[in-house]
Amino acid sequence: MKKNDTFTGTCLDLTYEGWGIVKHEEFPLFVRNVLPEEEGELVVTKVFSHYGFAKMLNRTKSSEHRVQPMCLCYGPCGGCQLQHASFEYQKQYKHNVVKQAFLRNAGMDVEVCPVKTIEYPWRYRNKVQVPVGTDKDGNLVLGFYRLHSHDIIPLQDCFLQNERDNDILHTIQKEGTRLHMGSVLRHIMIRDMENTDEAMVVLVVYKKGTKQAKELAEILIRTYPFVKSVMENVNDKDTNVVLGLEETVLAGKSTIMGKLHDLTFELSAKSFFQVNIKGTELLYETAVEFADLKKEDTAVDVYCGVGSISLHLAQKAKQVIGIEIVPEAIENAKQNAIRNHIDNINFICADARNATTELVQNGYHPDVAVVDPPRKGCDIQTLEALVAMGGKRIVYVSCNPTTLARDCKYLTEHGYTIRKVQPVDMFPQTNHVETVVLLSKVQN
Repeated sequence: MKKNDTFTGTCLDLTYEGWGIVKHEEFPLFVRNVLPEEEGELVVTKVFSHYGFAKMLNRTKSSEHRVQPMCLCYGPCGGCQLQHASFEYQKQYKHNVVKQAFLRNAGMDVEVCPVKTIEYPWRYRNKVQVPVGTDKDGNLVLGFYRLHSHDIIPLQDCFLQNERDNDILHTIQKEGTRLHMGSVLRHIMIRDMENTDEAMVVLVVYKKGTKQAKELAEILIRTYPFVKSVMENVNDKDTNVVLGLEETVLAGKSTIMGKLHDLTFELSAKSFFQVNIKGTELLYETAVEFADLKKEDTAVDVYCGVGSISLHLAQKAKQVIGIEIVPEAIENAKQNAIRNHIDNINFICADARNATTELVQNGYHPDVAVVDPPRKGCDIQTLEALVAMGGKRIVYVSCNPTTLARDCKYLTEHGYTIRKVQPVDMFPQTNHVETVVLLSKVQN
């Protein structure tokens, strides 16, 4: 096949990234915005040696699970992958993604629980991050990158973000244009904790200390009473990383408060905090349930971030140790423990593999280990240390089913067995799925 060839095809399945799989004479092509069993005329857009990409020109058969996307920008925008599928189908799809990840990456046919999810699959994000550009007339353009490009699609109304954050972005676009900030602003980030009614706006700028940034900050504080902090973050590097190293307060305070269940958390611009509060509470309830801690139990929380899971565990356990490599996150975690009057927890600022290995060398053997690693999963040294700790249970929280399956295979080969696999859909309309796995130590 070659680019611009047209053919008639049927979608066979979806990949874990939400792409449809269509085959033409056994040659696989990946297609966006299609669902299994849908048929139509397609055009080839790109070809590699063993696979290619195509686009549906004319759909002649539609899936019973197809729905009208809410967002007017859906398709060109790269933010969502599944708005064209019903919410019920999305749950089926994510259940299958987790099931297939274990089969393909670990050779394990595990039983997967039905997907847990929030009731309303829209307006759930508490964090907004958009690039800033200008049009030919010098007006500011705020929005999201077109798929596989740095072209900005102007924001209209993102249905994953809450309405007041969309309003803030429209105000920044209007006032930033008036203040001629095209050469000043690089990105906008908003953290909006609706359950505490506090929000932070971060103006990511090329140059520190402009009068326009200060004036815009004062406008935002005056216009939106719930905006308690406007920060200036300087990033003049040629990089895809959004936030730079230097930041100052332009208006209000330097942090805001967030809440999960009955716990409160102080959040800075760089703090890691889950973007879906209700979904996170569902995820953590599952993790705590799987941990099944008694008052005499000890626990370790590896990759603990600002201590959000650790503090939940500490409410049930005798003693908890949290491990995190980011110094700012550890400081946040310590303050969060003090703020919530929890004193049976210690935080260690170190690399996960070094900290877990040292704990083992010092004879530390917790009853339960909880791990919530980044997408790359755990490294082998951390897995070895978890096994050496010999805890009764390991609770593995993951945002990547592929590395989750790989790591669980290692743990099952070294003395543990999988008891439960629970997917949690924290990011409806996208291909992402969180999973909590309970592993228990096999008794000799």
